[in-house]
Amino acid sequence: MGHSQREVHDDDEHTGGKYQHHVEPGWQDDCSGKQSERTHNKMRRHTPRSFTVARNLKPLGVCLQNDEVCFFDVRKGKSQLTRKYPYEVNEFAYDPTGEYFFVTTGQGTVEILKSATLEPHHKHFAHTSNCYCIDFDPKGRFFGVGAADAVVSLWDAQEMMCLRTFTNLNWAVRALSINHDGSLIAMASEDTFIDICSTETAERVDKIDVKYAINTVAWHPTKNLLAFAGDEKDRDEYDIGSVKVFGYRRSDMDR
Repeated sequence: MGHSQREVHDDDEHTGGKYQHHVEPGWQDDCSGKQSERTHNKMRRHTPRSFTVARNLKPLGVCLQNDEVCFFDVRKGKSQLTRKYPYEVNEFAYDPTGEYFFVTTGQGTVEILKSATLEPHHKHFAHTSNCYCIDFDPKGRFFGVGAADAVVSLWDAQEMMCLRTFTNLNWAVRALSINHDGSLIAMASEDTFIDICSTETAERVDKIDVKYAINTVAWHPTKNLLAFAGDEKDRDEYDIGSVKVFGYRRSDMDR
């Protein structure tokens, strides 16, 4: 399915419109800005690798580059706890209830902590290689895990059994996101496309062609709009720092 993109100006108006179950034809928006390589390198060691916050305002979790997970009180803006891991930790997420905190690791596991005490609750072996990313069905029925083996696995949140796998990517999975009603999952890597599949059948629903590795994807909370960002560069090989949105209708773009 083809797609296009356009430059965004400050006076542009964007409206969500009415959206169906599936992703609409591939219209994209982007918001770009340049960042010098010197600034990028200077900030790199201090840049969080992952962060998340529970819907009930449990502590904000931030993963630093040196495999430390820091928990902050979002109301007071103060650090509550820093947990240092002796091995690689990557993306993490609260379950939709906020009761448990899920951490993906370089050991191929998903470690589950009790949110109230941060005590270990369960260690789940999900992949045979590094687990990099995780996201929950907003209804709490299942969650997806992406790994270095280029596979995304979908797990029943209660039984911790694998429901199905997604294998369209060829490179380590960098990012994934499950949409607002849990019907779609978007997955990305160093492949030159973003894969969008049905969580029920694992069949491809859509494919977004890109020209660079993708670092993050995220669905809109109530609509089938997918934001994504990656290693896009300009003609001088500087990072553009763009965020694009897939799923606008042509009629919305013409308003």
